[in-house]
Amino acid sequence: MIQLPQNLKRKQLPGHILFQLEPLSYDDHKMQISMVTFFLIDALLIAPLFVIWVNWASFITLPMMIIINIWAIALLFRKSINIEIETILFVCYAGLVGSICYFVAGLKQIYLLGMDSLGFYLAMAAIYLVATCLFVFHQFKKYSLGSNFKQKETPAWHYAVASIAIPAGYIASKYLMRLSESIISLSITVVLLLSSYGFMWLFAKYFHKYFFIKKNIQYVKLANKEVKDKLMHELAKKGVKNNE
Repeated sequence: MIQLPQNLKRKQLPGHILFQLEPLSYDDHKMQISMVTFFLIDALLIAPLFVIWVNWASFITLPMMIIINIWAIALLFRKSINIEIETILFVCYAGLVGSICYFVAGLKQIYLLGMDSLGFYLAMAAIYLVATCLFVFHQFKKYSLGSNFKQKETPAWHYAVASIAIPAGYIASKYLMRLSESIISLSITVVLLLSSYGFMWLFAKYFHKYFFIKKNIQYVKLANKEVKDKLMHELAKKGVKNNE
């Protein structure tokens, strides 16, 4: 469900619904945009995608990466308070770009290992598309009024794993350098494909969040009142009332 019933007050909504209706903190917009675009996408994908040029991999990913960089730079020159809604759409697109680019980078590593079966790549693409649909479906189900979702704090060990992932990867790479190139490529492939599914989750979450907020703007608290008033005026024409 995207549009909530119009007879509810904001205080009647479950906590997880309110959470999904919260825009990103505009104080952190530019840091989030820069981190996702210039580090997680650009810096980490330059080597696996472009050091060894493979036409099909580069032609799929390069246009999307150019667009996300242009968009990111444009947003960085605007006031954060004016791009609360657009930043959500940007993160959604960044999730899609990151997911596809990491997925293609993973397939490229498999290709460089000698796999040339078209059937294999079609099967991988089919699995990827099904997984994307399942991720999106899960978000729609998770943030419906009938769900039994309960807000949980992220366990501390999640942060611990995240904090050691990069240095551990660096140490592991030093060890793997002593092994065959096939083992190294296989390890890189696994990391790239796992990263692809991480970005897929980001895309699914913010895809739902963007349209959920747009459809239920009367329940959303934006820092920029002018933007909120403009969106509410558009919804008022459709008979939607402010239910705060």
